[in-house]
Amino acid sequence: MGMGMGMGGDSCASTGYITSVLSQVHPDVSIAAPAIEWFHGLVDDVANRVAAEAAKLAKYNSKQTISSREIQTAVRLHFPGELAKHALSEGTKAVTLSDGVLVVPNSLLYIDQARCILADVVAESAAVTVYLASAPVYLAAVLDYLTAEILELAGNAARDKQMLQISQLHLELAIRNDEELNKLVGGLIAVTPS
Repeated sequence: MGMGMGMGGDSCASTGYITSVLSQVHPDVSIAAPAIEWFHGLVDDVANRVAAEAAKLAKYNSKQTISSREIQTAVRLHFPGELAKHALSEGTKAVTLSDGVLVVPNSLLYIDQARCILADVVAESAAVTVYLASAPVYLAAVLDYLTAEILELAGNAARDKQMLQISQLHLELAIRNDEELNKLVGGLIAVTPS
C-alpha cells in the first residue's frame, strides 16, 4: 500500500481539509497545490495504517467490531512519545464530546475520511464486520491533530525562508526536523532537493 494509494483510495479524499486546518494554524500562509496532494497522501497513509492495525487488534481479540478502543491502541502502537500523548488526548476528548451518539463535534474535519477508511478496512477484512460510531470520531481527531502539528511546523519553515506559501519541501523539512514526526512518517518520504 503506497502513500496516497491506501485502502481508502481517491474515494476518501481530504485535500480540502488541509487548507481548512492551515487557516486555523497559520491564517496568513497558503499551501501549494502539489504540496496539498503530497500531504493528502501522507495523512491518508497514516490513517490507513492506524485503521488496519485496529482491525488486526479486533481480530486478535476475537472481536468483530472496531471501536475507539482499537483505534486508541493502534495510535499508541504507531505514534511515538509526546505525539502519541497529544493524539490520544484529542481522540479521547472528541469521543467524550460525541458521547457515543452520531452527533460529531464540528471541529472534526476528517470525519468523512475516517468513516470511509474504516468502511474500506471492514470491507476488506474477513474477521471484522463493523465499526462503532466512536471509531471514526477518534481517528478523525487524531488526523486533525497530526495535520495541525505538521502544518504548524511547515508554516514556520516557510516563514523562516521569508515565504508565505508552504511547498512540499517545507512539509518534508518540518517532518525531518521533528524527531517524533520523522519516526512516524519519515520512512515514507525522500527529501526533495532545494
